[in-house]
Amino acid sequence: MIKEIPPMLSFSRIGISMILPFIEVFSPLFLLLVAVAALTDVFDGIISRRMGFPAEKGRMLDSIADGFFVVSLLICIIPNIVLEDWMIIWIAALAIFRIIAIAVGSIRFGKAAFLHSYLNKATSAGIYLSPVLIAFIGVPATIVILGILATVSTMEHFYYNLTSDEYDPNAKGVFFVKKN
Repeated sequence: MIKEIPPMLSFSRIGISMILPFIEVFSPLFLLLVAVAALTDVFDGIISRRMGFPAEKGRMLDSIADGFFVVSLLICIIPNIVLEDWMIIWIAALAIFRIIAIAVGSIRFGKAAFLHSYLNKATSAGIYLSPVLIAFIGVPATIVILGILATVSTMEHFYYNLTSDEYDPNAKGVFFVKKN
């Protein structure tokens, strides 16, 4: 039963992602659901590592749940804020390059190459905080901060998948990669 907790947390994040578009954006319930989703993201990995559960399927499910959540959050927030053209282009370019980075790694390593680096984790944290950041510092500042973070993490992901000798989804970043 305990070994089912991490996948249940990831599946609950997918469920939250499907409910979120039906909740009033920036409402207390919306913010609560985003916070719960963030907690499921944190605790699924912690519980898996501490209990020594098989990692490959868990990491894959976690990455899929993250993807669902990001898409859901974008679907919710974007229609409710004013975005300038440069912001839309930046967000679209990031999405395209992130998909390409994952595809390159998947082709090179023969499996879905999601990377759980420090930069990717920081980007995820920023995404979870984005509704609060928008409320406190505004849309342009939030886009710049998260855009820079996401750009650097996407570049790292791309670089890792292009240059790494072997696939290690838990590589902490490009400065931590072992070379043969």
